[in-house]
Amino acid sequence: MIQDGRVRSTPGVGAFVGIVVWVVVFALSTGPLSDRVGLLEGLWLLGPLVVVPVGTALLRPPAALAGGMALLRRLMLPAALLVVVSILVEPGPLSVVLGLPWLVIGGIALWAGVQWLVEASSVRAKVIAPAAGLVFLGIGAFMLLAWRGQFHPFGGTDTSVALSAVHFTFVGFGAAIVADRTRAAAVRIRSRSVAGAAAVATVVSMVVLGVGFLTRVTLIDVVGTVALSVSLLVVATVMLMGAMHRDRGPGSTALLVVSAGSLVFALVLAVQFAIGQWNDEYTLSVTRMLELHGTIGGLGFVVGGLLGWTLVDLPEELD
Repeated sequence: MIQDGRVRSTPGVGAFVGIVVWVVVFALSTGPLSDRVGLLEGLWLLGPLVVVPVGTALLRPPAALAGGMALLRRLMLPAALLVVVSILVEPGPLSVVLGLPWLVIGGIALWAGVQWLVEASSVRAKVIAPAAGLVFLGIGAFMLLAWRGQFHPFGGTDTSVALSAVHFTFVGFGAAIVADRTRAAAVRIRSRSVAGAAAVATVVSMVVLGVGFLTRVTLIDVVGTVALSVSLLVVATVMLMGAMHRDRGPGSTALLVVSAGSLVFALVLAVQFAIGQWNDEYTLSVTRMLELHGTIGGLGFVVGGLLGWTLVDLPEELD
């Protein structure tokens, strides 16, 4: 919605339906669905049901991509609901078939991201971050099918493939969109430039981390984790500055403060885990990391940041 030269994002009905469905499924995971939906599955479902619809509503793609993005938004909710069913059934052919519509969503997102980069008159932060986020979303959709079909395209285990799907959706797509909106919302030119550089660094770091995660090369994994942590800490700092601006409402301020604070805690855990990998002295298990880092980072930083920026009217010219 554009009003008085300012833009406010409207996630639409699909996002609200997704939130309700996720809350219901996650609540049932402690009872009737406990044998089907664990913490990993519950966090993953937050991606297609909430993170992606809210994140795509925050995008400002060029006019040439309007048709593709409109198609993506129309197909998103049905595909996400089928993903829920895919998670509830046993891994195998049926689960893969149910996940195929989400692969279509990922394919459209991948195409849109590449086209955005190709058609851009200049490759700047406001193009790189959202376009790369869409590409990462496509990779995450592919990793979902690999997980549900128990394929291991880069070796590893079912858990490592599942975590790759989660990382590319939350950190790759979600964090990139949060970083881009933080850049666009920065009031001062210097803050906007710093946030833009941090957003690009976030994308590059995610590529490095993804390579390390998939190839299981510890050095690459540690370098990617540290670089990503530094980049996102800069984003969190600019986010806090933006949250305290006098034009922000109490709702957006609270969500953005929670988002930035959650990120700091989640990144401390990520660096601690990466150092444990390097020294072969694990102080945190994968399960514990999922419980703490995954929950705080996914719900606190990504979802909190995305929802926070949907409540902010951004100057149209900054986009």
